[in-house]
Amino acid sequence: MKLYLVSYDLIKPGRNYQPLYDELARLGAKRVLASEWILRNSSSAYDILVHLVKSIDSNDRMIVNELNSNCAWFNTGDITKAA
Repeated sequence: MKLYLVSYDLIKPGRNYQPLYDELARLGAKRVLASEWILRNSSSAYDILVHLVKSIDSNDRMIVNELNSNCAWFNTGDITKAA
């Protein structure tokens, strides 16, 4: 399984983005920053993106990036154990 960083900007304040948060949690993702989650998944970054954008508005932004051994983080908990 690959490890991904899912980042987003949700443009419209006051909108209900709970469906996105619920879907990320259902996929086993762990929230590490306000708008970033770590996800372990066997799908491609593109397939994950196509799946998740169904839960956001058309003017929102999202990036799904595969993490490799050359990454680092601070004070986010043990993200290597993301499901």
